[in-house]
Amino acid sequence: MSAFVPEAPVPKHMISVLGVMACATAIGISSGGVLLHCGVCLRTLSLLASALQLNLLLVAWGISQSFVWLTYFGAVINGASFGILYIAAITQLQHEFHGNPGVVTGVGMFSSSLGSIVLAFVYSVCQEQLTWLQSLCACGICMFLANTVASLSLTTALEDDVQDEEGVPLLTDQRPDNSVKLEIWEILRDPNLYYFLLSFSGAIGPGYGTAVGFQQMCVDVFNLGSTESNKYFLLVTSLGLVGRLGAGLGGDILKAGKGVFSNGALNVTGLLLVLQSIAILLMQYFPTNFYTFVMCSCITYFVFAGAAVTGALLARSLFGIANGSLVFGFAGLAVGSGDLLSSWLIEQHAGEVISGDPSLLSSYGEFIYVSIFWTLVGFVALIFTGKSKKAFPQLTCQETNNVKKYVVNMEEKDDLI
Repeated sequence: MSAFVPEAPVPKHMISVLGVMACATAIGISSGGVLLHCGVCLRTLSLLASALQLNLLLVAWGISQSFVWLTYFGAVINGASFGILYIAAITQLQHEFHGNPGVVTGVGMFSSSLGSIVLAFVYSVCQEQLTWLQSLCACGICMFLANTVASLSLTTALEDDVQDEEGVPLLTDQRPDNSVKLEIWEILRDPNLYYFLLSFSGAIGPGYGTAVGFQQMCVDVFNLGSTESNKYFLLVTSLGLVGRLGAGLGGDILKAGKGVFSNGALNVTGLLLVLQSIAILLMQYFPTNFYTFVMCSCITYFVFAGAAVTGALLARSLFGIANGSLVFGFAGLAVGSGDLLSSWLIEQHAGEVISGDPSLLSSYGEFIYVSIFWTLVGFVALIFTGKSKKAFPQLTCQETNNVKKYVVNMEEKDDLI
């Protein structure tokens, strides 16, 4: 988001525009998950979302002409396109590479974060020659072209048929539970969905607050200029790259063969929440120390980036490969609503805080207390998620067939005897 913090003054409502765009991204993730679950062509959906990214031009035009409604409209459409592309790419990766879902998901989300940093760099280079509005338009066109080319490489349809080791399609009642496509209403009735959403929101909420409000808190509480705050935010977002890869690798590595620690994604999410708790406590006890604030912001953003990966893995392990995109799409709504609330709270106090004031009446104080609340909610929900039998590994298709063949062979031997 640092890509959209210009050197020149911009309208105060730009903070809420970023929040609305992020909320629309979450809605795009959710709607994309539903559409893919219903069988919509993956490539067509991605190409449509790529075309919608040109709506960033509407955002720029709306700001330049002081058309607030047009700015918000463009932000909603553009944000939704980001979400659709995001869920489409993750779905494609998880269907192509079944063996190491953690690494694949981590690398995919690492690429999305790296793309954001590259976009920020392109924007800063454009700003040296163009106005910030012209730079915003240039970024919109670049995103459209890059994502259109990438969308052409996606498959036209996802393979839903689950086959045995001889390549014979299995009937629905022969498949393991983790490969059966469920109806949407069946998923919505499952309490594990809501435990998952709360644990996911608890791990990702404070980091999203950091993404929305870091620069504003730097200016309000610590008297930094926009250039300095952007440089520090680049450091914070760089830690997100490490979080993506680390959580992906951890999801595949940090798991036991059986027992309560057999789900790697669940284990990593718990570790991320512990790390986040430490950061928030440090921020609470040293509220006026700028370097403590930066360090803790790095940690919360690291947790935010890693929790996105473990969230996708948890959705897959709780509800199966065939339903992972849909469930992770629901998680997008939880994130979007929290992000919209964070941006609204920060906007209420933008530029109105006495320097160094960590009280509850400042954006910084609200950020701390809301982060404490979400972290506690995340821990409680994670405990309930861990008690579910769905949270633990199930047999693969080949393992299921091997068991069935073993049972059949034993029955035949009994008949011969």
